[in-house]
Amino acid sequence: MAREVDELRALGGTGALVLLDYETNADPNDLRAPLSHAALVRGRLEGAWPVPGAPLQSVHK
Repeated sequence: MAREVDELRALGGTGALVLLDYETNADPNDLRAPLSHAALVRGRLEGAWPVPGAPLQSVHK
């Protein structure tokens, strides 16, 4: 998975990177709605998620 994340970072460095997802829930602790995988990938690309040793939290700031 690290290789794929690096590839996405490289693509994002050359222009806009669009991640499509039908779900909008970016909070792994919110079980009321399906989780947005695009939000998790975005958080990973931005270095905002996951935070080692921290409880799960939303990737949106």
